[in-house]
Amino acid sequence: MARIFHMADMHLDSSFTTRLSAEMAQVRRSEQRYVFSKIIDIARDSADVLLISGDLFDSSNVSKDTISFLKRKFTEIPNIHVFIAAGNHDPYTDSSVYANNYFGSNVRVFGHDGEYFDLDDLHIRICGASFASEDGSSVQSICDMPKNDEYDNIAVIHGDVVRGGSGGGRYNPISLKEIEESGFDYVALGHVHTYSGFNKAGRTVWAYPGIPEPRGFDECSENGRFGVIYIDTENGFGESNFKFIEVCERQYHVLEVEFDESVNDSEMIIERISERLSAFAECDLFKIIVSGQIAEGFRPNIEMISERIKGSAFLVTVEDKTKTIRNLNIAENDNSLRAAYIRMLRQRIENADTEEERQIAEEALKLGVDAIDGQLR
Repeated sequence: MARIFHMADMHLDSSFTTRLSAEMAQVRRSEQRYVFSKIIDIARDSADVLLISGDLFDSSNVSKDTISFLKRKFTEIPNIHVFIAAGNHDPYTDSSVYANNYFGSNVRVFGHDGEYFDLDDLHIRICGASFASEDGSSVQSICDMPKNDEYDNIAVIHGDVVRGGSGGGRYNPISLKEIEESGFDYVALGHVHTYSGFNKAGRTVWAYPGIPEPRGFDECSENGRFGVIYIDTENGFGESNFKFIEVCERQYHVLEVEFDESVNDSEMIIERISERLSAFAECDLFKIIVSGQIAEGFRPNIEMISERIKGSAFLVTVEDKTKTIRNLNIAENDNSLRAAYIRMLRQRIENADTEEERQIAEEALKLGVDAIDGQLR
């Protein structure tokens, strides 16, 4: 029997520079280390094995502070076997942090040719392979890794599971057929940043734990959960033996706040956004999308709205995707450029031969009038 923690894609030392100030980015990098500490603390009394399936670091540029931190954390769990398979962000090369640092006697980093270790007291074999470059083209196939018929067999690897047909991405594509034919009891995967849940291909169980601490709005809480997988193998690798543990410090949210033509002042937008934000934790990060059709003559002051609500959370950004309802009625004797343009496009809409031509003409009418009225965004 073994108690296993499976994590991946920690991406320590991420830059966080896309939307955050230098000071806020530094805080987020520190919080990544805090989340890793949290995982170590949970594992200390609950695990025999810690599997890290790639991208422990965000790049080859790893700070000395982070290296020292990791070494210290691994020494805090001397009785836990730690296995690391390097991924596409932190490939195992001669100049990598893996090749030039000793992380402790309990920590093993797989080579790119594939290795295995038997843990006789736990009756498990751990196989794995690291990326030797960013594309993972040299990673050994899981089907070729040697299994031990007397033990539970686990593979630790970074890569893309291809759910149908052949091909796949450049990051070590792995087909469901390969997983099914691999002979492993469990394939501990990394690379996909959302928790996959419990999956089976034949008799083989496989899973992605996802990223423990999200880093951007493409990893928002509305699309997934963030943490690590815990497995107790006392009764095998059945779904009932799986547990997902959430560990993230902050979450990202993308919220759409929709309005109609009754809205004609920015204060109403601020009030509505504030009401939505009140349902979430103030420590989180938000992208607010202001949408809907608003009355002609009103344009939301996004800079002012952003400034007013910026203290509501760690980060709040606002994007204006509203559309203005245009009055396209023109008088018969109106000979202005605006009127001439509307008449021309209405004729094209009326004479369109296909639905596609009609839609293009309608979009041209809207954009053209917006441009003439100085409302193009």
